[in-house]
Amino acid sequence: MDRNLIRQLQSQSSWRLFFLALVTLGIYTAYYAKSQSEKINALPHGMTPINQGFMETVFGLACIGMMTRVLSILLYDNLMLSLVDNLIGLSVSIMLLIWGFKARNRVNAALGFEPGSARAFSALFTVLFTPLYFNYKVNCLCEELDSDEQSTQTQLDA
Repeated sequence: MDRNLIRQLQSQSSWRLFFLALVTLGIYTAYYAKSQSEKINALPHGMTPINQGFMETVFGLACIGMMTRVLSILLYDNLMLSLVDNLIGLSVSIMLLIWGFKARNRVNAALGFEPGSARAFSALFTVLFTPLYFNYKVNCLCEELDSDEQSTQTQLDA
């Protein structure tokens, strides 16, 4: 595993991502996916890059979804607005799921991880916790690298 490649993807703690996504009603999640896509596209994975137009659409829909969510809370008796909010939310969720698998495949290819190996990004967790799992897995891989570096340094010092 190339240390520099995985460190390029390290962004923040998973708890920070979770709370920012919660506070911004999902907008930060779309922003995170968009910014990670730019980093993933720079990796040597040999696959087509993640389309930035797709990511702009995810981000735009997340922003619109935040507005419709707030309006549907304020105008709780407007069923059409609630329906539109639900459709936008579902669309963003599906698009983030698609992003999760695109990101997973490209990172696994760039780092040379075989599907099913302990280090590879899991399909199940990608489905369940798309951006959160992606961030968590990157952080775990970086922590693994840090502990490997510390143990190597300890052995050299001894």
